[in-house]
Amino acid sequence: MGHRTPGYILSRLKLMARQKTRPHEPWWTQGAVDLVDRWITKDDVVVEFGSGRSTAWLAERAARVVSIEHHEGWHKKVSQDLAKYSNAEVRLIADDPEVYATAADDLDRVTLVVNDGRHRDACMRWALQRVAPGGGILLDDSERYLPFPTPFSKKSVPKCQRFEGWAELDPELAKWRPMTFSDGVSDTTLLVRA
Repeated sequence: MGHRTPGYILSRLKLMARQKTRPHEPWWTQGAVDLVDRWITKDDVVVEFGSGRSTAWLAERAARVVSIEHHEGWHKKVSQDLAKYSNAEVRLIADDPEVYATAADDLDRVTLVVNDGRHRDACMRWALQRVAPGGGILLDDSERYLPFPTPFSKKSVPKCQRFEGWAELDPELAKWRPMTFSDGVSDTTLLVRA
């Protein structure tokens, strides 16, 4: 049974209900959705590693959205969903860490990087160098990656073993201010550059 406690099951049911009643919102935790909704403006540039429901949602709020996607079928679907947005694009990129993580090298000042796709450690390295002062990195399922405790996590969120490749990022991540939100199923952390 593991982490499938009554609290976790209740949280999972609440999450499913929220996703059904709010079909156009990102699949991040609600606190993270609310924060980004208030934070992003029409002056901001967003890079998103891993496209999906969040791509059009971000396009409605930001000046420009560049989403990186490795899956051809998903790329086609999200591109169709973005047809009405002139400020957003989905780039189909090879499933190679270095190629994937550098697919937005043509952008200079990025306000927000959404790290919710493949090769998250390589994408985090890229984001740490590219986010403008005052900008941030949103890391979904952050309980799997970040070394610091997430004080807002509910006890029902399963404790995951950290993915390899993240320990070397710890000194740089310690310089960013984390804001973590939990829905009892997973965590989403926004790291803000000082």
